[in-house]
Amino acid sequence: MNKKYKNFILPSRTVNTKAQLFFVKKYKDILSVKTIEMIKSSVINGNQALVFLNRKGYAPYCICNKCKELLKCLECDQAKVFYQNYKVVCHKCYKIEPLKKTCDNCKADTTWNFFGLGIEKVEKFIKTVFPTYKIKTITSDTEDISNIVQDINNKEYDIILSTQILTQGHDFKFIELIVIVDGDTGLTSVNFRINEQVYQLWQQIRGRSGRHDIQGKMIVQYNDDKNKFIDLIKSNNPYDMLLKERKELGWPPYSKVCSISFESKNKESLETLVNKELFSEYSFEAYGPLY
Repeated sequence: MNKKYKNFILPSRTVNTKAQLFFVKKYKDILSVKTIEMIKSSVINGNQALVFLNRKGYAPYCICNKCKELLKCLECDQAKVFYQNYKVVCHKCYKIEPLKKTCDNCKADTTWNFFGLGIEKVEKFIKTVFPTYKIKTITSDTEDISNIVQDINNKEYDIILSTQILTQGHDFKFIELIVIVDGDTGLTSVNFRINEQVYQLWQQIRGRSGRHDIQGKMIVQYNDDKNKFIDLIKSNNPYDMLLKERKELGWPPYSKVCSISFESKNKESLETLVNKELFSEYSFEAYGPLY
């Protein structure tokens, strides 16, 4: 491989690649039977398990039972995330408000269905499965991270649930098992670098286990056997796989890409400007507009 392409994936220097990888197909429950057994085994052996899901809140989607439309932020058109305290949060503009009884879309009084998996829902499930275990949930909203890391190393907790906040830069003495809850979700993005970025993140997470005298393990739960990202994680040549995909799709380094942002109070006039007046004069291919 050409050396100039090798910076596409930059694994963390602290990655412990000796941590064993296990792939478990998940069916109905949040954690598979195999995953639950391995968590129990780690705790019984006097070690700890770190369960990872990079989604805060209880459920990432709220659906109106009347019009079946998604609850979105009125400011930036992003889906609002539901939290157990019956607050909904836009993770783009960080606006927080109570969950309304009236739908913004159909204006009717309604109830809501909550879809998708957030870390609060995982916590609720794990506390049901392991009622006697000491469990701690940590997100970017958690204060005093350094003190919590010290508590983890003092074995104050058996199971730690975390978003990305604990994935790098921490040296844990007793974490034996890493659990990736939803290994094949969240990989659909307009960002063509998403696969390599998630790959790097997982390698950093993998490096949190087995850092001292224990053998590290990482379970990746997945739903879709045909997901290409699972093949990437299993591969011994991720660089080659990513470059082949880039070449087939015509993405860099086999092409040049730029991102242009526009803002306007009038959506229609902005679309006219972008699609008809600006891009029509040039020969490059335009994707979007993306909101």
